Amino acid sequence: MTLSSLATLLVDHGRPADGEALAREALAICRRSLPQGHLLTATTLAALGSVLTRLGGAVEADPLLRECLSIRERALPDGHAQVWCRHNAMSLLGGALTGRGKFSEAEPLLIEGYEKFQPPRPWGSRRKREAMERVVKLYEAWDTAEPGKGYDAKAGVWRAKLAKFDEATQPTAIAPAPAESPPDAEISGVRPASSAEHAKEGRAP
Repeated sequence: MTLSSLATLLVDHGRPADGEALAREALAICRRSLPQGHLLTATTLAALGSVLTRLGGAVEADPLLRECLSIRERALPDGHAQVWCRHNAMSLLGGALTGRGKFSEAEPLLIEGYEKFQPPRPWGSRRKREAMERVVKLYEAWDTAEPGKGYDAKAGVWRAKLAKFDEATQPTAIAPAPAESPPDAEISGVRPASSAEHAKEGRAP
């Protein structure tokens, strides 16, 4: 398990301060050790950006998630086996923008991110659900900020979609990703390298 995926788990288990600190450490290591634009850096950017958004730090998360999306847009074009990771980054950035009150900028990212997001099963169902939840939160927040403009109805439509999704995917929709699945790939799409790949690159697993 990578530092960035452990950071996310710590937040999930009620240790947000520890999770944030670990995500920051993971990003610092990547910045020091990897070339600019590396996909593993995108992993840590996604993890830290996601953690910060969940902890109310959307302002700081915004540029981190923009950088993550930029890396994935270059590295994961349409047709790539892990292009779903690019769509997940769109959704994560849309969530941060919702937290900043930038609803009109968040909306296309969240909608496209959700509609094109096709993560691997079975643990990918949880990520798909999270992408849908971000759309619901967008319209709920937008309605609070600008009531009477139909955003409450849009939120209702997406809540109904979420309920239907839950009916179709239970129990995987709410189950945590199993330990043997690649947690960093859930967030960023970078699968753990094999021992042979590590040896080829001249580094330890």
